[in-house]
Amino acid sequence: MGRLLFEPSILSRCMAVGSSGLAVRIGGLLFRHSCTIRKNQPAIMHDLSVQDISTGDSSLTNYITKIFGDSPVAPMQDHMEVCFKTAKELLPFFEKTIEQKWDEVSELRDRIVLLEQEADELKKQIRGQLPKSMFMPVPREDLLNLLWAQDQIANTVRDISGLVVGRKMIIPEKLCTSFIEFVQRNCDAAKKACKSVRELDELYTTGFRGAEAAFVEKLVGELDVIENETDEMQAKVREELFKLEKDLPPIDVIFLYRVIELIGEIGDMAERIGRRLELLLSH
Repeated sequence: MGRLLFEPSILSRCMAVGSSGLAVRIGGLLFRHSCTIRKNQPAIMHDLSVQDISTGDSSLTNYITKIFGDSPVAPMQDHMEVCFKTAKELLPFFEKTIEQKWDEVSELRDRIVLLEQEADELKKQIRGQLPKSMFMPVPREDLLNLLWAQDQIANTVRDISGLVVGRKMIIPEKLCTSFIEFVQRNCDAAKKACKSVRELDELYTTGFRGAEAAFVEKLVGELDVIENETDEMQAKVREELFKLEKDLPPIDVIFLYRVIELIGEIGDMAERIGRRLELLLSH
């Protein structure tokens, strides 16, 4: 049935470091398995068996939901989908900004805000519903860190759109081509991160092992490549802006640099999502 983790604090009350068998009584249930315990490390459990002490029933079916809680995978995937939708709005947002069609820019800003709020609501639900039981395929903290990285994409897009609309920022004509390419590549990074998170359900099913894990590792590698490209593109956009500085209002230049930095953070957060997935695979 895959692999499970007993937290060290629980195991310390049940067996000594180095021992190779465990029987834990929880209420009327008796859990048995074989493992090797390392100090301060979760014990990976294989071939778990459970028995109802009062009836002798050894079926896991009746106890999965009670003991393990609902899977957080689908809500995590839904949250990532909303964060990616938020990032996708950034390209048309800047296209209309360059054209100075401020009514359409404001409409896109409103859509970004609604999507970011939807992501926030999903994040709160996931935090509240994430199982707190001692049985989880991966540590709860790692899932929360992944959730945080996902959410930062939506938060960053909202911050970018707020700056641009609030100041009615003008993107210099000579900067437009490289700027839009830079925005597009960071959106590509968010898309790749979303594709990686879509594989979480299969990873849970396979116990974070096998061909599915190899496929996710490949996606994470592709994320690294895209993030490196966004770093290079960011340096190019900054260099082009530097050449134009003397002809632009100084305050506008300062905020342009800030917007460029925030756009680059989308790629950084997408890459961080990949790193969090790698961490899940390592358990």
